[in-house]
Amino acid sequence: MVTLNEYFTLNAFVLYNPFTGEFKKLLDPPTQIISCKNGFGFGYGGTTPTEDLKIVKFTSCRDICEVYDFKTNSWSSQSSKKYHINCITFAYPVGTFSNGNLYWIRLEHVLLAFGVKDMVLSETVLPRGSNFIGDIGTINGCLCALKMTTSSKFELWVTNDVDSTWANTHSFTLDLKWDIFYHTLNIFDDGKILMVNPFSQLIIYDVLKSSYETLNISFPKHFHQFFKKNCVQFVETLVSPLDVCFSRWGGREKKSNKIK
Repeated sequence: MVTLNEYFTLNAFVLYNPFTGEFKKLLDPPTQIISCKNGFGFGYGGTTPTEDLKIVKFTSCRDICEVYDFKTNSWSSQSSKKYHINCITFAYPVGTFSNGNLYWIRLEHVLLAFGVKDMVLSETVLPRGSNFIGDIGTINGCLCALKMTTSSKFELWVTNDVDSTWANTHSFTLDLKWDIFYHTLNIFDDGKILMVNPFSQLIIYDVLKSSYETLNISFPKHFHQFFKKNCVQFVETLVSPLDVCFSRWGGREKKSNKIK
């Protein structure tokens, strides 16, 4: 199940199952903004795959955090200033879900966290020397950050479940022909890291095997320059968006939408 949105303003959201083609347009968030440079962030997650499911939207130019609750089919909002957090600008607009929280990297090189259950907003530190963090993701369910030490050398930092401290668990070098910048597309929970270089070549690094390969897959030239994070991991499911949206608050609709 994936959440689709109107990218530049986040004024509309759709819950979509690519496997079955079913989709459901959700209620529009109350705040409708035309433009807010680097000021939009969003995320999707729950305490379990079916409990406390929420969509979180940030509009930093108004210091507003809005939350869509699947149980009640409604939006609520709060000011980030309540937590002494304002003027939020995002390095990556898509949140990463881990252990009940959604995380975003701010341009100020701090980590913004939102508790899905208690709906509390907070900030936490990134690994030292985090000005060159390539991306955040999860490894075996634990929050991790990929740090670039040079254009082709990387360190993988993972949080501790007990006290949320960071530890450098893995270092690697992409020993390819050119000393060029590699952009992280996604960190997958099974330990694989997908990256792309300026020549639109896809590289996948396997942390468990300490090896990488160049994928023979065509990738739109320069596409990665427009979006900070382009890929998600998809697991096939027959769960309907209508069940997710309606089973918790009065039953699903009779009519279903399907993309053919």
